[in-house]
Amino acid sequence: MTTKLIKHEFIAMGRTVPLIYAGALLAALVNRFYYALDIDYLNSISYTSFAIAFAGIFATPLLTLVFVVRRYYRSTVGREGFLTAVLPVAPNKIFISKVISGYIWMLGSVIASFFIIFVLFGLNDIPLFSKMLTNLFDAIKENLPTFLLIITAGAAYLFNAMMSFYFSVTMSASCGLRKFGAGGAVIVYVIYYFASQIISSIAIAAPMMSFDISGNAFFAYIALYQLIISSVFILVTRYLFEYKASVR
Repeated sequence: MTTKLIKHEFIAMGRTVPLIYAGALLAALVNRFYYALDIDYLNSISYTSFAIAFAGIFATPLLTLVFVVRRYYRSTVGREGFLTAVLPVAPNKIFISKVISGYIWMLGSVIASFFIIFVLFGLNDIPLFSKMLTNLFDAIKENLPTFLLIITAGAAYLFNAMMSFYFSVTMSASCGLRKFGAGGAVIVYVIYYFASQIISSIAIAAPMMSFDISGNAFFAYIALYQLIISSVFILVTRYLFEYKASVR
């Protein structure tokens, strides 16, 4: 049943999110096409498409996050919440399916951004870009532990960014703020954001001031911290979703 729920969530998001990827990628391809033509009176189209595609590198993950959170809100405490509530499935499975499908789309947005970078800059000089990639891969091989720690921390940070909004939506439905609609989730998120900044500053700065943390030890600490935050998000949000939030 969990697999079916994940498939359903994935398909539901698949109606909108791929359009974000396609739009940014199309702008990048249009830029490369008009750049290759090198016609003066078409330069304005080339510059405009480049600006859109370059913005798409950063906007793609952000817009994906917006649609992922929007889907979570609508299908839990929004208009579709009633349909979710009457599903003959354990709340735990519903929650896990939303987390997995949402995170897959978030990872997809990062991959899409890297692909846009390749189209914008790699196609301009493929031999040079290939050489840069070769140098990068050589550097990764020489510093594989550091690279794996950075990837782990980055993946956990991306997960935490999504889960912070899932937590805010679920908490707003658990503490009487549901009557404010999406505004309740915004209130919770603002409070969470400022509290998390204080906690993060203490958790990261304090050990560095007390101990000599550098190199791989630093990246290991950051990765561990992000993984701990991920675990806390999963446990707390899952508990709220299953026992406290008015979604059933």
